[in-house]
Amino acid sequence: MRRNFAGLAALALTALLFGAGEARAQQGVLVGTVVDAQSGVTLPDVDVTISGSVGAAIQTVTDGNGRFRVSVASGTYSVEASYIGRTSTRVDGVTVAAGSTESVTLRLSIQALTLQDITVETGRGVEENFLRGVNVVNIVPPEAIKRTIAITTSDYVRGIPGVDNIQTSISSGNIVARGFNNVFSGALLVLSDHRYARVPSLRLNAYNMIPATSLDIERVEVLLGPASALYGPNSANGVMHFLTSSPIDNPGTRMSIGGGERSIFQGAFRQAWDFNGQAGLKVSGQYTRGNDFEYVDPAEPAPGTEGARDYFVERYGGEARLDLRPWGESADDGEIVISYGLNNLGSSVELTGIGAGQARDWMYQFGQVRLSKGGLFVQGFLNKSDAGETYLLRTQQPIVDRSTFMAGQARYSFAPTDGLEVVMGSDVQKTNPVTDRTINGRNEDDDNVFEAGGYLHATLALSDKVDLVGAIRADHHSELEDPVYSPRAALMFNPNESTNFRLTYNRAFSTPSNNNLFLDLVAGRVPLFGSFGYDVRTRGVPESGFTWEETCAGGVSSYCMYSPFAAGTQLPANGVVLWDGVIVPVILQDPALQAALGQLGLTPAQFATIIGNPSLTDMTSYLLRFNSENPSVPFIPDPGVSPVARIRPTITNTFEAGYRGVVDGGRLAFSVTGYHTRIKD
Repeated sequence: MRRNFAGLAALALTALLFGAGEARAQQGVLVGTVVDAQSGVTLPDVDVTISGSVGAAIQTVTDGNGRFRVSVASGTYSVEASYIGRTSTRVDGVTVAAGSTESVTLRLSIQALTLQDITVETGRGVEENFLRGVNVVNIVPPEAIKRTIAITTSDYVRGIPGVDNIQTSISSGNIVARGFNNVFSGALLVLSDHRYARVPSLRLNAYNMIPATSLDIERVEVLLGPASALYGPNSANGVMHFLTSSPIDNPGTRMSIGGGERSIFQGAFRQAWDFNGQAGLKVSGQYTRGNDFEYVDPAEPAPGTEGARDYFVERYGGEARLDLRPWGESADDGEIVISYGLNNLGSSVELTGIGAGQARDWMYQFGQVRLSKGGLFVQGFLNKSDAGETYLLRTQQPIVDRSTFMAGQARYSFAPTDGLEVVMGSDVQKTNPVTDRTINGRNEDDDNVFEAGGYLHATLALSDKVDLVGAIRADHHSELEDPVYSPRAALMFNPNESTNFRLTYNRAFSTPSNNNLFLDLVAGRVPLFGSFGYDVRTRGVPESGFTWEETCAGGVSSYCMYSPFAAGTQLPANGVVLWDGVIVPVILQDPALQAALGQLGLTPAQFATIIGNPSLTDMTSYLLRFNSENPSVPFIPDPGVSPVARIRPTITNTFEAGYRGVVDGGRLAFSVTGYHTRIKD
């Protein structure tokens, strides 16, 4: 698959270059220099947009000497230069004749930024001013996204305060906010255009499976701290939202190609059409390949052997989106958005809690429809996963995941009186894991999860300087015993337009994942001799918890046990019973052993007399626990087993105090936050 795809890409590029040969003869060259208006010093990394009456706008960036050079069709153009912290400058009427070179110089002046005008969509239907908002939100603006060389979407948030970003391969990583990182970090809720972006049943924030391309992401918002009051479960540490641009607001053609060490190659494109400001269509796609970091796990097949790690990384994906604005040309007038996306991991090594997995043709798809009109927002979406030929590297066990996640959400915001803003909404969602008993094993027929929740959020202006915020949310989870409540309260004091003090309390929760509840997977094996041994299974906690109510007479502490010598048969946990009734008969039936006894001049009956028939005083039975921390001591004494209660949600309570202000004439924003978090279960 990988070779064919790369070949098609090369063929398409060749056709494009040959097709452009004739057009090149009708082109001229536009060269330019961008300088500081006061000093005349050239400015590198400045965004330059070249637009004319024919064809799509061309975008480029100045080099290290502040210069750019672009081939264009003969005609008249407008050239605009922009850079954060400076005023944009445009030169109109630049005429380029066929076969000639035209020069232009653009001068940029320093501009003071007024940060308090920044507005973020931190909550569902709750837009907040950067200074006066109750949430701690960091924004990655369009200018920063353009300058970031990103393999996946996770690269855009590197260096953001309160965010921990670890890289696990050249194309994947994990991100947490205000917490500890691990291979399955699900406490941060990740959205892409208001849709849950995680892999359905695994609840895995796989950033290399988000189909949005680097050319299409408009901005990233990262909300720090508990957010369950508005966003529901699994947002205890925060929310990260990737927002892509509308084809109506940002039409045109964009392409990028890049490469680097480890044989990395990446190409992306975006094509968007605007139809009279009331309809727009866009398609985008990307392709990435490279050689991953080499690592040898001694528990995996040796490099170069069958089933070993494949260090070649390959992925491709894209999106299609239709925007409709029947009520006006602005999104504020209301819009309908219909989108579809897919992403394929052709080859990748992905980390799990029980060793690495080799992803092969893992396909992720989504479909989404959303409507916004006035204070109303409604959406429905479907996420679908198909793990293809993926398998665990240590055990070579296939991983089947054809899971789906469906959700419907609605909210309505309104202002019943002056100084009072209210948001109310509800969510329903269903997770349907399909693993063919590879992940959920014996739980496969009873592993669907249904969730529903509703919330009410209100902001009351007690005065022109003091705001009070309150919210309450209730959620039901089909595998939890009781409903879960998430209250929120905040008091904000704004003595002036550039200063904000706040005190907040948030209660958030995380529900058990599919693995927490239904996992039933062989993680390893304890060999005895020959083909006999014990499988070590990793299991989730069922709805009833774990109990050991059955008893067997003659067993240690009346416990029962199973043995690989008598598959499926429950026995008293006693070595004498096992030896006389199971092990000796099995040994004597082994043809290889019978042949070896014959060479020694012994019959099976004589051998049984030598090794068999111990009395209760000849053999002692112990209760031992498997020692996963020290392989050289495989078993350690165990005082006994006790019941495990049914699983409960993780509850997070956070008290927070903070200050935000703008100083130095509006050019510097300063923020300090202190918080105390207590996590239960």
